[in-house]
Amino acid sequence: MASNETSHLDHCDIDQAALRPVSLPPPQVLAQVALGTPLLCDALRLARWSAPETPVSEPGVPGPESARAAIERFGLWPYGLVRDRGARLAWLRDLGSAADAAEFMAPWQAAVVLGMIELDADRARPAPGLEECVHDHEEVLDWWRRLFEDAVRCARGGLLDPDPPESHRPELLPAVLLRLYEGPDGARVPLPSLATSAPPFPGAPPLPLGPEPDPDLVLHLLWQLSDTGAVILSPSRSGPWAPPQRCPRSDGDDGDGTDHGSGTPHSPAAPDPAGYPDVELTDLGRYGVHRLLLRRGVRAPLAEDLAVTGAPEFLDSLARVSEGDRGALIDPWLARRTPEEALEEIVLAVTDPRLTLRRRLGATVLHMVSSRLTPRLRAMLRDADRVAAGLAALVLLSSRMLPQEEIDAVLDRFGPWLVLDLASSARSGAHDLTAALAFAFPSGLDTSLLENADRLWLCGHPYTVSALEAIGRLHRDPRVARAAVGAAGRIRLRGL
Repeated sequence: MASNETSHLDHCDIDQAALRPVSLPPPQVLAQVALGTPLLCDALRLARWSAPETPVSEPGVPGPESARAAIERFGLWPYGLVRDRGARLAWLRDLGSAADAAEFMAPWQAAVVLGMIELDADRARPAPGLEECVHDHEEVLDWWRRLFEDAVRCARGGLLDPDPPESHRPELLPAVLLRLYEGPDGARVPLPSLATSAPPFPGAPPLPLGPEPDPDLVLHLLWQLSDTGAVILSPSRSGPWAPPQRCPRSDGDDGDGTDHGSGTPHSPAAPDPAGYPDVELTDLGRYGVHRLLLRRGVRAPLAEDLAVTGAPEFLDSLARVSEGDRGALIDPWLARRTPEEALEEIVLAVTDPRLTLRRRLGATVLHMVSSRLTPRLRAMLRDADRVAAGLAALVLLSSRMLPQEEIDAVLDRFGPWLVLDLASSARSGAHDLTAALAFAFPSGLDTSLLENADRLWLCGHPYTVSALEAIGRLHRDPRVARAAVGAAGRIRLRGL
């Protein structure tokens, strides 16, 4: 038995396909934010500016004079000219074609692709119903999502360069976005760490083996994406990177009475080789990544939807949330069930002896209503199913409501099983092991529970040896660690 045992660090305890639950603002709020993002905002400005109609060439591009007027009105200058008014005016005077103005062409093409602008042979005008669409949050989010997905798919060397550079890695940006998505909401992550720790995006080509991605390449890809408002690049707490601002517009009003903030930072900064920024995934960015994940068939739950999910999915989602944030998810889930219903659901969800982490999390949930379940839990201690009985013992011990004689009786019967079950649920080193064991043993683990190898072996836990070895490696009390190593050795000899 022992020789065939799987390491507790390797067995599949939770749904590995599920990602951590994230929170999103209501769609109406997301749509309002989307309208203020640089690329979509400029696309909408240009669509309105084209009224009543604007002459265009055969490819649907305004002439130089029209482009110059729009560039000056909306501040669509090349980033390198932001701080030099004289250079801007000289560049504008020499502009021979709108196609040579990337910062104008990107939002113009976006407006055309999104259907904001209607083109015929030689005229451009706002599409019929444009203003109605602006007030339809579903339409606005569809516009934004299309820009976001196009930016993720096409991020490359230059805004209008049809050919990606030799260093282009189409799998890198989705991987970086997944790394940000899996982190806490609002977290600012140093860019160099994104280049070294990004997991592969589900369904995307795997990240190639070899040198880590160049942080400059990651910065360039994120810089392009930041025009959609999906990410924010901000000065690092430890570096000198600082974005320049786009020039103030001469007209900050779109004509609808809405001031989108002329004179404020409006567009991403060009990469500064002096340092790297911190990166934050915005609410819109989480929305966009969430949509991409769902399209790839990945379980990407929303926190606000977890209350109606069953216990297996709920507990697996809790495993991906920090301990301090779990209460905000547990309360709504319990509010939709009686304590008895919650107990029945969780017992069925953790019945497989190998589901140690799910069982520990189930006990965490039931701990919140343990005072209303005490008679049921005491009855479950007599259950022939050792997993269900062990769960009841764990919840009762964690409730701290039992008298000492009852605690001693529960530990005498279930102590060895609980030691192994809790130890094998630990996933992140000594701190997690200590927290897991403290759930049932607040005063510390008594070495007497580890000294009887026969009892540990006969309790039948599927991860007996690997759990003892983990205690031996990670437990901070040398006496407990030695006792666990000794017990593991004796059991291995017996198993052979």
